[in-house]
Parts: sequence; structure tokens; C-alpha cells
Amino acid sequence: MIDMPWNWRQPVTWILKVNLIFLVIDLLLLPFLSLFLGVSVLSLVKAGFFPTMLLLNSSIIFLAGGLIAMFSSIFPSKIREYIFHSDEKWSQETQKKSERKANLYILAGIILFLESLVSIYMIL
Repeated sequence: MIDMPWNWRQPVTWILKVNLIFLVIDLLLLPFLSLFLGVSVLSLVKAGFFPTMLLLNSSIIFLAGGLIAMFSSIFPSKIREYIFHSDEKWSQETQKKSERKANLYILAGIILFLESLVSIYMIL
């Protein structure tokens, strides 16, 4: 049995949980969308709605990861300091911590993007 160190297990399980949550949400939205449009679920899948929803989800996750990395940089922190009179100072440690967090979001987005590509080829 492969014994993964703890620092690898937690991010991998987080990415898989996020991926599973988005897949379940997309699979639950398909029947509601078919009822709303008055068509069958299979015709929606053949029309490409499921890969489109996965692609939309991956773009949302990419955007969230980019915003996390951007808002911890020095420019937004100086804006918070001067405009909102925040006592929070910029530090390189918080920048690195937010970049690690953003990397998790980006990896989850990559997995969802690859799943959308695979689902497109499975439909064809």
C-alpha cells in the first residue's frame, strides 16, 4: 500500500470533493432543465449541454482561483489599506499561502475542463 504524506492527501481529497460536487450538481440540473425545456435528458446530453455545463464550471473555478491569487497581491492589499483603512499589511507569507490555495482551485478547474473534453468525445 502506498502511504502518501498528509500534506498531499488533504489537497487531493479537496480537489476530488469539489469535482464530485460539481458533477452531482450538473447531473441534478439536467432533469430540471429537461422538464423546463420539455425535452428528454438524453437529447440534452446529445445536444452538448452537459459538456457545456462542465466547461462553465471549470471557467468559474479558474476565475475563483485567479481572483484568490490576485486579491492577495500587493496592489489590492494597498488599496484595502488606504481606501478602506484596513490594518491588514501585505506579507510574502500570506501571498504564498493564497497562491497555494489558488493552485488547488486551478487544478480542480483543469480536472473539470478535461472531463468536459472527455464528455464531448464520448457524445460524438
